[in-house]
Amino acid sequence: MKKSSKQSSPRPYPGAEQKNEALPRIAEPAAAYAVATPTLHRKPQRVEEKRIAGYAVSDEVWRFVVANDLIPHLETAIRLVHECFPTVSDIQLLYEVDWDIENRSYIVIEIKITGSIALILEQYDRFTLQKIRQVPPEKRDKIILSF
Repeated sequence: MKKSSKQSSPRPYPGAEQKNEALPRIAEPAAAYAVATPTLHRKPQRVEEKRIAGYAVSDEVWRFVVANDLIPHLETAIRLVHECFPTVSDIQLLYEVDWDIENRSYIVIEIKITGSIALILEQYDRFTLQKIRQVPPEKRDKIILSF
């Protein structure tokens, strides 16, 4: 079999060599390449803990408090806890949803205290009275005390 010395260049599709603007153009696929570099071992960045009145809070608590503009009022309530309950040993801030009442959720200040029932009830009454005086009514029902 004899091969021709003159070879024609291959045509990718019929009419490819025509210079007619009316013909549809076919885009060639493009690929991006990047050189792989080894990752350096870095110390993980320290994520700042969100705190209110010195107490660490969860992201859920933080979002609710910020959305309802409760930070200064929650700080007031925590200060009142320390003033009214001198035996408080632990404070936690929790976010809770009231499933019985639609669209009602609040922050619970959960405290651990010691003392007689009569003394604790007296302290609780003092806390409630001060909370009514110092926290605006529209914010008051979003901050609950539990012991």
